[in-house]
Amino acid sequence: MGAWTYYPLRTIEIYHRNLRTPLLLFPVLFSLLFVCVDTVFIPLELRCLQPFRTVLVRLGGNFDGGYAVPVRALQGVTSCVSIGLGRNWNFERCLKDRFGVKQIVVYDGSVGLLTFASDILAALRDFVFRRRKFEHFLKNFTFCCQYLNFFRGTIVHEKKMIVETLVDDSQLSINTILNQIHEPEKTIVKIDIEGDEYGLSRQLLDSAKFRRSRIVIMEWHETEKQRVKFLEFVRNMAESHYLVHLHENNFSPLADDSLPVTLELVWQCKSIEVLNERVEKLPITGVDSPNNRSKPTQNFRFL
Repeated sequence: MGAWTYYPLRTIEIYHRNLRTPLLLFPVLFSLLFVCVDTVFIPLELRCLQPFRTVLVRLGGNFDGGYAVPVRALQGVTSCVSIGLGRNWNFERCLKDRFGVKQIVVYDGSVGLLTFASDILAALRDFVFRRRKFEHFLKNFTFCCQYLNFFRGTIVHEKKMIVETLVDDSQLSINTILNQIHEPEKTIVKIDIEGDEYGLSRQLLDSAKFRRSRIVIMEWHETEKQRVKFLEFVRNMAESHYLVHLHENNFSPLADDSLPVTLELVWQCKSIEVLNERVEKLPITGVDSPNNRSKPTQNFRFL
């Protein structure tokens, strides 16, 4: 250890009286340097990603599966279409429990009741052969019960994969889904399909109902490799919607220009209110939470 570790600042001042002012400024300068190093600056050419300022609320709990949604737009929502479910429907549950949204349709062919029942049987087998504790079986059983309790009545899970071109009956086209929306002005469209969003992007932009959706939430992957297509979609969306939130999914790294490789974007239809001010820095305290709880998110500023 060096002398800087053991001697307090006052002791150093006694031996360096002529340097008292610079030494007193050292903690301040160090703090400023730390802030600059810890903050990533988004370049001017990515200004289209700078969100407009509005009041946001977090739905879906902390960590992965939660999103920051505009409060004013939420007040008129009566339905939600979610493409991509996985094992997390906290967002949809929050819409139902907190905002009374009862018309919810989720599309995902990769999971379903059979998937969760298989998990229960596997956990039971592991318990019988003493590979895992009974709590693991109980956790899987409870999860399956929660799935059955939530997806019933007007809250539906369609076990279908959403694709650009249909191959068999296990698939649906994005146009079929969008055409089933009766009141897009009162609908949230949420899409998280692990990179397949690029194949659907053109059809989404060409859909009149999608363009009139009240709130659009999308997770975009591979934004470094697919930068041209990604920015093309963002700029086209600016014609009908305000981008009101941008969030780094910190399970993925940053690109060479410091833009996160995986991003969560939230748009609000322009007919709801006029927005002029832009957000200068992200994440937003009290709204944002890291997707990966064991890894902090990066601080971002727009130039």
